[in-house]
This record gives sequence, structure tokens and C-alpha cells, in this order.
Amino acid sequence: MTEFQRSKWVLSMPACAQVNNAMQEVTGTRRLSSDQHIEMGSARTARDTKDMMAITSYLLDRNPFADDQALRNIATGVVGEAAVNVTKAREVGCGKMQAMEGKTVSDLVLKKKDQVITLGTKKSLKVDGHSITVDPQLLFQRFITVANTTYEDKKELFQFELCSFPSALFESHEFLRQPNKATLADELWKLVIAHAGSPSSNFPADVQFVIDGGSLLQRLQGSWTRGNTFQSIIDGYTQFVNSRYPHAVIVFDGYMSGPSTKDMTHLRRTKGRRGAAVHFSPDMVLRSTKEQFLANAENKQRFICALGTALEKNCTVIHAKADADVQIVLSATHCAREKVTAVIAEDTDLLVLLGHHACADAHDILLFSDKQAGKSSKFWNIKQLIAALGNVRHLLLFLHAFTGSDTTSRPYGVGKAASMKKLRNNLQLQTLAEVFLQDNATLEDILSAGEKALVLLYNGSSREGLDELRYRLFCSKVAVGTTFVQVHTLPPTSAAARFHSMRVYLQVQEWMGLKVAMDPTDYGWKLEHGILVPVTTDLPAAPADVLKVIRCTCKSGCDTKRCSCRKHGLECTSGCGECRGVGCCNSPLPSFEIESETS
Repeated sequence: MTEFQRSKWVLSMPACAQVNNAMQEVTGTRRLSSDQHIEMGSARTARDTKDMMAITSYLLDRNPFADDQALRNIATGVVGEAAVNVTKAREVGCGKMQAMEGKTVSDLVLKKKDQVITLGTKKSLKVDGHSITVDPQLLFQRFITVANTTYEDKKELFQFELCSFPSALFESHEFLRQPNKATLADELWKLVIAHAGSPSSNFPADVQFVIDGGSLLQRLQGSWTRGNTFQSIIDGYTQFVNSRYPHAVIVFDGYMSGPSTKDMTHLRRTKGRRGAAVHFSPDMVLRSTKEQFLANAENKQRFICALGTALEKNCTVIHAKADADVQIVLSATHCAREKVTAVIAEDTDLLVLLGHHACADAHDILLFSDKQAGKSSKFWNIKQLIAALGNVRHLLLFLHAFTGSDTTSRPYGVGKAASMKKLRNNLQLQTLAEVFLQDNATLEDILSAGEKALVLLYNGSSREGLDELRYRLFCSKVAVGTTFVQVHTLPPTSAAARFHSMRVYLQVQEWMGLKVAMDPTDYGWKLEHGILVPVTTDLPAAPADVLKVIRCTCKSGCDTKRCSCRKHGLECTSGCGECRGVGCCNSPLPSFEIESETS
């Protein structure tokens, strides 16, 4: 068949289709066939629907079309700095083009300071004064490759993270590695069951209820319906509390006390949502979702104040200045002097704090979550927990903070359950934990105890430091592993662990109710754009001589050994100065994958 014949056949198909349809109508017949295209199959349709719903659900929680004018990452909620101008890329580019007019190529000078700045700049690495952005795992591999030809004693290299941030303690530059706090509660529950059996789930006739206000806000989802007035929402809460927990003590968090060590946790929980401020009145109608409304700290504080005023008619309401956990526990221990007290909450932090603060000679303190009522809920008797813990009762604060809380990192590979078992059986770890309970501990003692505790939790020897342990574990993984070593699987450096230890000490002291006026910026935190963010480390990612060779600045194609990447057997990447890892002789070859699907 010639090209002319093929073209004639293709171009005549629309006309032929019309003739075919007309003939079927005249004869009263119809030829039907099932959908044969792969995209129309039931399996592919179901998969597409599932994927579409996943994307829709994700965007409902992270509205990219919010009224907020700031440039932000909808996945993390991180807001761009004032210098971030990537949204003006066209304007910046046109300005540079105008500046080129009338000049010869030899007269053109392109400066890096004139490039647009992206959100990724915060996650970049400084080399020779320039910011470069490279994947953390790729950085680690390049550092190790370069060090093989540069350092005879590679052990000293492992005092550096060899990564753009301490990935054993952080998920990114901004966010601490998130803990699974429920695993500690599960381990403690096993101890209680083994020691005293299953606690009774019946409340005594005369009991004083203490309610976590933050937990209370998460109830009554049905009342937060668009079109309801704020007064009706408040009435729903008051009826709920008065019917279930008469004359309760309710303690609310405070959200307007300034920068807090929980700022990044709040940012994570809101999933990047930033609701508009609403100056509501009782008769005003709710015109957004509950999540959008409470995502704004001013809205949440204003609603808590209005709700607290309504609840004060039959309950005792306490407004904490910031985080209410300590105030909730102190209120419970105070009430337990007079009668049996039941704390209605579900935060593991409160369980740990009650285990520390509860008095053995007072009435029972019970902890229960009405959120899981009727399911596999746990009914805690704090006296039984104290008896099960024995002499490590007070060390529980250290363990919880050291293995990850809302304000401290979870060291990768260090679980709360395994750490709890080790704490109960290791006298050296108990001695180190005692340092964090001392209100007059020196910074030197805190840092030393923190590093030694991390070494023990990573199953290291008491004679080695974290940096030596990192190198030994790296060599061990290389010797027995079948894939490349993931940098986050190594323990943190001694430098990063110092700031982790300071944050742990600050949190433990606050939980103990001591030194509440401690300045967080002296204990592993720094103030950026009005919020407190954790300090990662005070050392560069690698030694200066190694940093200089992880990227080249070639202008001639990277085809000779003068290219520092080629010299060390590395491919160029997006972090390289001129080639950006694209189009040069040393850039990685593109790979193509052809996906075949069958319905």
C-alpha cells in the first residue's frame, strides 16, 4: 500500500462512518461491540478512579487555591522567605534579556545572584559561597566516593553528616523525624497487664473528671456543619460535657503566647492549611470546614475563649498560656487529693506525665479516651502503672523525650518499646537518664550523657563515641549489605546529637514543671520568621576540601580530567555550576521505560 492510498483511506474514514450509520438506520439494524481499548477496560477505569480520589482527598486537606498570598509548600506548609521570587521567573528573565540588548556575547556576564530563588534554596548546601541543591542520598554517595581517593583515615570523615541535614534525626531541614508515640503506650500496657492484670473499666460513683480541652475540640464533628451558627456549635459542646462529665475540670491549650517549641508540630498537623481569620459572633454562620477554621491560630484561640465562657456555668475552665499537658496533669493530681479522678484524653504525653507526677498516697487517677469507647480502648489506672514501672518510673520522662516527642526527634532505628526494655535492664542508661532530671545539670554533663545514651540505644560500646560508631556501622553495612548504604540508617553525628540532647533536656524540665522560663534558643532551637525551628547541626556537611569537589564548574563540556566530577569517577548533577548535569559529556544518560498494561 502506497502513502497515497493510506492517506486516502484515513481521510475517508469520517465520511465512511457517516454512510455506515445512515445505512444502519435505513435497514433498522445496529452493529455493537464491547469496548476494546485498554483505557476503557474495567480494571483501568477502577484504577483511574482510585487514583483520582486519592489526589482529590489530598488536595481537600491542602487547598492550593487558598486566599493566603504567601508562597508555600502545600505538602509541608513551609512558607517561602521574602527572598523567594520564583513566581517572578518570567519578569526576572525578561529583565536579563533587556540587559543583553546591544551587547556582544563576549561582553555578557551572567551572575548567580541574578537567578530566581526557589523554596528549595532553604534545603541547599553552601559551596564556595554558592547554594546547590542535591538529593541527600546522592550527596552521601558522592562524599564517600570522593573520600575514598582523598582521605587515608576515613574515620575522621564521619564526624560530619555527609548529607545536607542530619537525616537520622530529621525528615527535612525543617521537620524533626516524627515519633510513633503509641508504641510506648502499648509497651506500658503490657507491663501493667503482666503486673496487675486488666484494670477495671468502671468509674466509681463519685469521680472528678479532668478533660483535655484539645481532645474535646476534636469531638462533635457533626456540629461543625456549614450553615450552623457558632452559638449552636458551642451549645453542642456544652450539652456534650454537661451530660457526660458534670462539673468537670477542663484545661485548654493557649495559642497566642508567641513562638513555641511546638510550632513545627502545629505546622505539620495543619498539613499546610492556613485558614482565614474570622471575627465571628454567636449568630454568625460557619462558612468553612472545621479543619479550615481551626487551622488559623487566632480562630482557635477565639473559639476556645467563647467555649470556655459557656462551659464555666457548670465546669471549672483553665486556660494554659501555651501547651496544656503539664497543667492537665497538675490539675488531676490536685483533684486526686480529694477523690478519685478520671482524666479524659488520649495523648501518650499525658500518660507519661501522670506516671511521673501522680502521688502514691492520693486517690486513684484513671486515664481514659472516650474517642475509642466501645472499641479496643485502654482504661488506665495510674497507680498500677507506677507499681509496674518500679524504680524507672521517673525516668519515663527522659525515655519518651529522648526517643521522640512533639518537640524532639525520633532517632532512626531506635524504637520506644525496645528502648523501654533496655532502660529497665541497663543501669548505665538509668544513670545517664538521671542527668536530664537534674534542674542544675551543666551543659557539658547534658551533652556527654546524651551522646553516651544514644550510643547505648544504637547497641554501641561504652568506649566509643557516636562518630566512631557511625564509621563502624558503615563498614559493617558495606561488608554484609547487597545494596548501597542509606545515610539515615547510620546514627547521627556527635554534633547533631548535642542539639538533640539540649532539646530533650528542655522538654524534660518543662514536663517536670521546672525552669519554665528557660530560653529555647539556648537549647537547640532558633527563631526564624516568627516561629521556633530546630537547629540541625553546627558543622558543615563535609570537610571543605571534599565539598569543593562534589560539583564541577566546567565551561567546556566536562570531557577532560579537569572536571572534578569526572576525575573522581562521578557523573555531573544538577548541583554542578555550569552544566547542571544536563548536556555535558559527563552527564547521566537518560533511561526510557516502556510500560505495558493489560486490562
